[in-house]
Amino acid sequence: MKKLLIIIFTLQLFICCKNKIIGNENFENNSNEGDVNLQISDSLKYLVIELKPNINSKAFGRVRFIQHNESVVMTAKVSGLSNGIYYFGIGEAKGVYKLGNNGNFIVQNKKITTIKFSTKQWCIGCKDKTKDILGKKIIIYNSRNYNNRISCSGMIE
Repeated sequence: MKKLLIIIFTLQLFICCKNKIIGNENFENNSNEGDVNLQISDSLKYLVIELKPNINSKAFGRVRFIQHNESVVMTAKVSGLSNGIYYFGIGEAKGVYKLGNNGNFIVQNKKITTIKFSTKQWCIGCKDKTKDILGKKIIIYNSRNYNNRISCSGMIE
């Protein structure tokens, strides 16, 4: 069942990308670890990151960042979260590195939770330490206990 959900989730992600933003391009794996995909063109930068469950968690998913000019759109699709309130953050190895107001999101009886927002406070590979998401990682926390990481990505590189 888990493999079926992963396949369906992955297909939805690629279909969504093709129809709405990326055209006929496919995401290519440019990472040795297999969990970060980065593509850069003249006016469009995008990357896809896998979220993996932490200990005692079943949450997994993918996060897609697309930068066009100065705006970055983030879309995360996460499965395996129980009902409750969670926080989505961008972190560094030494703790949470907050880029903008990512905020809390609520999960209520959903198999796949979608989190989406757009901001001009982020960039992909711009080398501005206050905006650049490269070198950070994605973390989903239980909002009642920020020490309880539910799901994380590898470093965004």
